[in-house]
Amino acid sequence: MKRNNNFLLLGVLLAAQIPAFNASALRVLEKAPEGVEQDQYNVNLSFEKFSKISPELERLAVNQQSIDVVVELNSKEYRQLVAEMAAAVENANAKYSDKIRELTQYYRPKGEFKSKEEEREALAQYQENMPFFVQESVNKINLEREAEKNAVKQEYRHRIKDILSQQNAEFDDFIQFVGGKVSEFITVNNSVALTIPSTVLKEVAEHPSVIKINEDNPGKPELESQIISLGVNAFWNDGDNGGIWDAGILDSGVEETHDALASHTFLENYATNGSHGTGVACMYGSTDATDRGLAFGLDKFLVDNAGSSSTSMAGADWMVTAAADDPEVINYSWGNGLATGVAWGNMARFVDGVVNNHSVVWVKSAGNEGYDDDPTMTQPGENYNGITVANMFDQNTDTRSDDVIWWSSSRGPTADGRRKPDLSAPGHSTTTCGLNNTFTTLGGTSSAAPKVGAGALLLQDAGHYYPISIKATLINAADSWEDNDTQTTADDGAVSGKEWNRTYGWGYLDLWHANFHKDDYFIDTIAPNGSAGDHQFYVGQGWVGDKATAVWERDVDYNDDSTPTAYRSLSDINMRLYDEQSHTLEDTDFSAKDNVHQVAVESSGKKVIKVYSWNSQVNERVAVATEEGFSRAAPPSFSQVKQWQSIGFGNWYRVSTDISNNGDLKAHNVSATLVNLPAGVSLMGAASRSVEGIDAGASTAVVWYVATDNEKLLNDIQYRVNSDSYGESYTHTTR
Repeated sequence: MKRNNNFLLLGVLLAAQIPAFNASALRVLEKAPEGVEQDQYNVNLSFEKFSKISPELERLAVNQQSIDVVVELNSKEYRQLVAEMAAAVENANAKYSDKIRELTQYYRPKGEFKSKEEEREALAQYQENMPFFVQESVNKINLEREAEKNAVKQEYRHRIKDILSQQNAEFDDFIQFVGGKVSEFITVNNSVALTIPSTVLKEVAEHPSVIKINEDNPGKPELESQIISLGVNAFWNDGDNGGIWDAGILDSGVEETHDALASHTFLENYATNGSHGTGVACMYGSTDATDRGLAFGLDKFLVDNAGSSSTSMAGADWMVTAAADDPEVINYSWGNGLATGVAWGNMARFVDGVVNNHSVVWVKSAGNEGYDDDPTMTQPGENYNGITVANMFDQNTDTRSDDVIWWSSSRGPTADGRRKPDLSAPGHSTTTCGLNNTFTTLGGTSSAAPKVGAGALLLQDAGHYYPISIKATLINAADSWEDNDTQTTADDGAVSGKEWNRTYGWGYLDLWHANFHKDDYFIDTIAPNGSAGDHQFYVGQGWVGDKATAVWERDVDYNDDSTPTAYRSLSDINMRLYDEQSHTLEDTDFSAKDNVHQVAVESSGKKVIKVYSWNSQVNERVAVATEEGFSRAAPPSFSQVKQWQSIGFGNWYRVSTDISNNGDLKAHNVSATLVNLPAGVSLMGAASRSVEGIDAGASTAVVWYVATDNEKLLNDIQYRVNSDSYGESYTHTTR
């Protein structure tokens, strides 16, 4: 990949002059490609640093005798063990996910489909003729994967408990000594909730185990014929309905005896029956024939109390580290205060840790604070790794074309300008379970989030074991929806191609489309910039408006292992889309802030998607969701056969090289050059020759004329082939 040496020199000089420089925080962005404004690029010196006590918490301590806080504790051994556990689970995921995809892709519709109508016809024919044993085999593989994952987690649970027990006991003694009280130890991010006298805040911060002290924000629920409009029947017809998977309802409690829920197994750490939690649970698992939940076949509900930050964190902590089984999805239709001015709060970091370390999908309601010029989402909607959901009003019709955002749905972006919410889904006035075995309506983003969470369970049933692939597939399959940057909904509607906006996110949830493309994703590891494997190509037929979406996760770990003062920066992964034949760069997504990127096709034809690292310290696992028919592609790769022959005129010879492109992509900007021309050999014309391009699998010959009195010297001529294709340089030299 070409680099701007002046920018690189600037980075070296800055690193030499700034104490304790965090190399991962310096983003040296490349020269803008043709057609892209250069002022979109700059040198970003965000160190992601933090102080132990936030200014807001210090001000709060001045006015209150005691304060409720959540304290993050440091343990290098714990963090290493959690990373090992996550890696072990991902190894199991890869093994079983590949088995399912190999099985189902054999029977899925084949071909390239220009429109949704063509896709619908192909899917209907497939589902009508699908062999029964396919779903039976998928179910068996899912059970095997669940058993292996649970065994891995159980082993690590004991080891983590042993590591933290002594630290927690010592810290508890310290808090009692300064006049405070511990209310919760939270394993997921090694934190503790406590109440302390305001006068000892700084004393607690000075404890050697303390990384950061956060306010324990209070919380509240976010209230306010969708099966047909969402297209969920496509999953049900495949036999995917929630299967053996489990949903975590972090809310106000669930009435487990409700007729529509009683057939499911309940694991509860909080016994009160709440109307809000019951309604949310029913949207997942109701077995009522009329008001059926989207993932009605799910196995278990894990139920715990939502409330303040520490209460909700403790509930999720129980679900993933202590309960008899763990959830594949956690639904949090709850808000812990406005995210205005909060770029990445402690609760959002907790959410990101649950997703990143425990392979759990977390869906969060965007909030019901309505429209404002400033962002109005609620915490922890500003997370990176979860899915934040806005509230669509489906007009109580089966069609989607008349659907618009409900007026109270909160708007993005985050305080630091990141693209949140992620999706919009129908939420307003949803019929669901009420207390005392009744049915009622529940609205707001509280009702939108379960639609996305249930969609995640359906994809899990279909073999998606990665939160990033689930998120990428749901976003890529969504209908792009435009708000025209206005408060009114009169000018809102579906649009072709990619679109993120503060109202609808990346688009309107479409589970029918997600089902059709449930196997059209890739999981790849992108190495740090400048090392082998720092980019990956995908190639396939693209039609105007087709999209591709890349998703990766923010690592919640810290830069300094011993005394952390800065969070590890988000890996900067870029995305490009080229037309293979013309080499035209049709679209890019270079945002250094976001971990969801998307590109869209501008002209129909064969397209090349490139996903690559621009600034990353680690190998980053990335999910890429595409249209049907795409495949991983090897870049241009050359071999040569050199030849020479006398032209029968004096001592002149015709020398040539036959260049073959052995890669999967067309090579562009190809040149062939004679190098190390021996003394005694003279060349007619230039040493370098340009070649317009070489298709994948094709060959071309390049010819020169030379003169020599020693024919043997012709064997010593070397031929170098170079291609600048898709932002990379590829070279081959004969020996």
